[in-house]
Amino acid sequence: MTAAERVPARRWDVVDHALTRRALLQDLRAGRRSRVEVCDASPFLVRAAREWGTRTARACPVCAAAPVREIAWVYGDALGDGSGTARSARGVALLAASRPGFDVYEVEVCLSCDWNHLVRTYSTGTPGTSPAPRSRERRER
Repeated sequence: MTAAERVPARRWDVVDHALTRRALLQDLRAGRRSRVEVCDASPFLVRAAREWGTRTARACPVCAAAPVREIAWVYGDALGDGSGTARSARGVALLAASRPGFDVYEVEVCLSCDWNHLVRTYSTGTPGTSPAPRSRERRER
């Protein structure tokens, strides 16, 4: 077991997007949205979900052909060039144990019909949350 796996994940500012998901699916079933509108995952998102995503026990709410996968996207200045990249759950845990505050966006993706939806967002990272802002330099007159 690595150090990152032993450190409990600190999460704050957690937002669950279940109500938005439910409303979107109701619109789909009522005919107010088309399947083309909601099954629009980009090839890059599908590829990331296939390679690094976590398989869930939840069937796709649109096609029910396969279980959805969850993939995390990380964003933050502390990540440098790693900001805006897809990560596995283990990859997020490793970053959270070694980097100051950053944001995580977890997306569910169906590999069969390209359904995708934001599941939850949260902030995580090592204590100290983020680098201290640089103070403004005083100008000499």
